Amino acid sequence: MSGNSPGAGGFLRGMAGDVLGMAGDVRGMVRSEVRGTVDELTGRVTGRARRAGKGAALLGGAGAMGALSLGTAAVLVLRVLEAVLPRRTAAFVATVLFGGAAAGLGAAGVAELKRSAARERPDTEA
Repeated sequence: MSGNSPGAGGFLRGMAGDVLGMAGDVRGMVRSEVRGTVDELTGRVTGRARRAGKGAALLGGAGAMGALSLGTAAVLVLRVLEAVLPRRTAAFVATVLFGGAAAGLGAAGVAELKRSAARERPDTEA
């Protein structure tokens, strides 16, 4: 006797079918969970990006308005200088003032960046 009865093969095939069915069910559940999680995360990121985009647009508008106000202030300085100096001299003085301010701010910015980089750079021995 070989010990293999016709009923045992049918039982094993039935078990294999059940296991395959459960594997398919698990695969479907995992796929559904992953899809739900991806949809939820996508919704969160999209909402945050939308709000960030609105904030960036508002900051851009603020920058444009700031540039316009600086332009108006420059005209005001020029008009005040023109009240006491000839036009060309007033324009020259305003240009030197604004250029000097730009150079000073630029130099201060570069110095600050160098200090910041030196603080973040690990000490290296030569």
